[in-house]
Amino acid sequence: MVHLLVVLGHGVAHEQLHIQPNIWQRTFIALVIFIGPGVAMALLWTPLQKMGLVVLLLTMAGSLFFGAAYHFFVPGSDNALELPPGHWESLFKTSASGLP
Repeated sequence: MVHLLVVLGHGVAHEQLHIQPNIWQRTFIALVIFIGPGVAMALLWTPLQKMGLVVLLLTMAGSLFFGAAYHFFVPGSDNALELPPGHWESLFKTSASGLP
């Protein structure tokens, strides 16, 4: 649930700053960062708990790698270290640091 709140806050900051991911990034974000943890959480409440743990591990690892790469290492508008100070920039930086 914490992951979902951070992702939603970060998404709002993206929208306000007009930072739009490309199509493959949107697909990755939708499947791995947004939907995947929800599927994992649902599986944890079923007899498929081990599969749920594997899905959770893979989606959180993917989220961490993607977020670290694009928010701190790859140059561009999505890099939190390149944004000037400001209200939405603060939310963007804080939520980028809080992902996965």
